[in-house]
Amino acid sequence: MQTALRRADEASMGRATIKSVRATFDAGERPYEHVDLDAATRLGGAMVLVGFAFALASLPLSPPSGPLGIAGAAGCLAFALGLGISLLRTQRARPDALLAGVYLSLLAAALYRAAAGAGAPFEQLLFIIAVYACAIHPPRRTLLVLFCASVVACTPVFYEAVGSTFAARTVSQLLLVWSIGLIVMGWMIRVRRQRGDAEVAFALARVDDLTGLKNRRALEEALPAAIAHTRRHDHSLSLLVADMDDFKGINDAFGHPAGDQMLRKAAESITRALRLPDGCFRWGGDEFVAILSEADLDGAREIASRVQSTVALSCRTPEGRPLRVTVGAAQLEPGETGADLLNRADALLLTTKARRRAACSVA
Repeated sequence: MQTALRRADEASMGRATIKSVRATFDAGERPYEHVDLDAATRLGGAMVLVGFAFALASLPLSPPSGPLGIAGAAGCLAFALGLGISLLRTQRARPDALLAGVYLSLLAAALYRAAAGAGAPFEQLLFIIAVYACAIHPPRRTLLVLFCASVVACTPVFYEAVGSTFAARTVSQLLLVWSIGLIVMGWMIRVRRQRGDAEVAFALARVDDLTGLKNRRALEEALPAAIAHTRRHDHSLSLLVADMDDFKGINDAFGHPAGDQMLRKAAESITRALRLPDGCFRWGGDEFVAILSEADLDGAREIASRVQSTVALSCRTPEGRPLRVTVGAAQLEPGETGADLLNRADALLLTTKARRRAACSVA
């Protein structure tokens, strides 16, 4: 019995180890999600140019023989120069293009070595290409690159006689490349996971837990950016501030859980009434703010009216009455800051509420 239990524990530990290894090397659904592709492209261009300079400088140490060898070396150097410059000048990077650049660089390195001979100082070029791939690409692609680099390193045995020390030298250099490549790959996996966790934490810190809308901190970051974009492109920008009517009375009469339910329903209705690109935020308490890009004051007032009607039609208080919201709308004026615009829209909301209370008291 104890033997069977011990074997079951060992099998369980084995499965856990295999699962852990698979998780480490899993590329995931979006393997380049936390990679700065633009920076990676420029880094690749710089590394290719470094390899080009090294190959050019080392050619006199092991010059190609014959017209075919000279033409092959010249073609490979020209290709490396063109690839490096094109990567440095790329404006919109794509992962597949980066991977294609790695394989083309391996092919160029193989052709260069064939032209310059097995004794050419080639391994440093292979090292540059492989380590770059390990730093940029997900594990499965990186392992394939390392395998292809190993094949390229062994190609001289197919087209020329190699010395007795070739195997030992090649194996030792490939062990170095694989060791450093795997270390770099493991480190970058950790860096990307930490970056992903930091991005998730950053996003969660800007979300209101109750309503799911963006919170006050997110508003304080988004509003200045929206104003800067508006002025840069000479567009209009308006702001809505919405406040639930008699929210305190709902909390006092039916308790805070009922008030929280009203806040969630109001947030959903306000978001549904806005245009798709407009951002909605919970400013605090029962106040909501919407940034209306490319909307003048007339358009903002039209959206404000739609918000009020949508909330009234889709939300009911615990006692069955339509939920009402008061909305203040203001358009950005020249020289106005985000705080000025927000305060002015809020002041308009308070003025509207005061007038409504006065009208109700007179009636």
